[in-house]
Amino acid sequence: MAKFLVVLCLVLAFACCSVAVEEANNSSDPCNGVYCKKGRMCVASEDSSTRCVCPESCPQVMEPVCTFYNKQHNNTCEMHRFACRYGFHTAVKHKGPCTPEETNAVGGGCPLDRLLDFHDRYLDWLRIAYEEAKNLKMELYQEARLESLIDQERKKLIEWEFTSRDTNKNGILDVSEMKVMVDEREPCMVALISSCDFDSEPGISQNEWSTCFPLRLEGLENQISQEIL
Repeated sequence: MAKFLVVLCLVLAFACCSVAVEEANNSSDPCNGVYCKKGRMCVASEDSSTRCVCPESCPQVMEPVCTFYNKQHNNTCEMHRFACRYGFHTAVKHKGPCTPEETNAVGGGCPLDRLLDFHDRYLDWLRIAYEEAKNLKMELYQEARLESLIDQERKKLIEWEFTSRDTNKNGILDVSEMKVMVDEREPCMVALISSCDFDSEPGISQNEWSTCFPLRLEGLENQISQEIL
């Protein structure tokens, strides 16, 4: 667990610095500061207006990027094309290939099968934790499978998780509060938290948390087990 906490602190610090540098380098980019949900990519028009799209195809160029899941893509477009297919948020940790150290880092391993079922596993755990916190009867939960929850109920669970973790009630999840969320059995958790930090400000706001954690993942019926993130 100690190693996990160190990794979380280092990754969050890296995220903050890398985003700040990226924003400084792209201060004239209309997409700077635009946060797209569900893996979508920001595209700017000639009039500087922006929209979030799911790329259907990408240029055949090798400009590799390494995500916070410590997985490599040929370019940023390919990263968004894959993430958008399933509807989860991801982000560039840095440009260039992932290093062997990153690929083998403690807490960095998040294989595709674990990533794609992490979202529902986490929501299912929140569902149980919510009922326990509210002293509700577990029999009711056992009959209501996660799949039967409507989007409003899923949204309530996600908002409750943020509120319950924000112990000092400042509207921000700081490092000490996020440490409590780290679980060695969930290697995708560190990457999720790091990907949620969209701006260069310390911590994760409720808007960032809600934006990066979708109510449902999409396209799982088309999952290709051999494909990598």
